[in-house]
Amino acid sequence: MFSRVVVLTDCVDVAENEIRAKIMCELKRNVLIEPAIHIHPFSIINGSFLLRLAVEAYPKDTLFYVVLNPISLQTNRVVCELQGGQIVIGRDTGVFSMLNLDGLIKKAYLLPYQPFVPFGGKNIYPFWVAKFMNQKKLSFKGLVNLPTKNLIELDTVQNHVLHIDNFGLIKTSMPPNFLLKNGIREGDKVNIFLNGLKHFEAMYSKRMMSKKTGEWVIYQGSSLGGLIEIGQVRKHNTFESLGISIGDNIFVELKK
Repeated sequence: MFSRVVVLTDCVDVAENEIRAKIMCELKRNVLIEPAIHIHPFSIINGSFLLRLAVEAYPKDTLFYVVLNPISLQTNRVVCELQGGQIVIGRDTGVFSMLNLDGLIKKAYLLPYQPFVPFGGKNIYPFWVAKFMNQKKLSFKGLVNLPTKNLIELDTVQNHVLHIDNFGLIKTSMPPNFLLKNGIREGDKVNIFLNGLKHFEAMYSKRMMSKKTGEWVIYQGSSLGGLIEIGQVRKHNTFESLGISIGDNIFVELKK
C-alpha cells in the first residue's frame, strides 16, 4: 500500500494547490502529500533529472505524479511500475527517459483514453493517482501494457546541463568518472565550452568550498553517484551573466 504522493510540476502558482487539493478530494484514506518538486518551466530534461533524483531519494511506498507537458503532441498518458516498487504517473513526453535509461522502469501501462480537457493535470490524472493510492494491493488490471522501449526518449547530447540549483551550481550529465577518465587531476584547470563556444575556465577540486570566493570550480557532486557539477565559490546565480541555461550542451577539456 502506498503512503505518500510526490508531485513534480512546473505549475507553481495556485495551480499547484489545485492539483494537490483535487488528489485529496479523490482519496478515500489519509495519505501524505509531500511538498511539490518544482521543475524549470517547460523543461523536460530538467523534469527527467528531478524525477530520477526523487526516485532515488524516496522510499518504495511512494507514488510520483508528473505534471509537465510543453510539447504540441498529445502523447500517451501512462503509469510506470518501477523496479523498486514505486510508481510514476504522467504524460509520456520524454520525462521518463532517465529512469528508463538506467533500467529502473519494470513495466509501463497505458491509462484509458479520455478526450482532451483544459488542465488535465488537475481534471484527469488526480483520479488515477487516487485510484492507485486507494488500493490495498497494487493492481494494473484492465490497463494495456506499453513496452518500455516504446516510451519516448529525450533527444539528448552526451553532455548537457540538467539542473541549476538555487545557489547557481550547474549539475551536468557528465558521469562521475568523466574528469579522471579524461586525464584531469586535482588542481588542473579546464576550459568550459557551452554549445560549442568557450565561455570560461574552472579548476578541478574535490572540495569546492576550499577555494577562493568567486573562483569557478568543477567537481564531482552529490547527485546520482557523483555527476559532475560546476559552480562559482560562494557566489549566487552568476550563471545568468554567462547565459547558461538548462539543456545547453556542455564540454570540458584540459587547459593546455
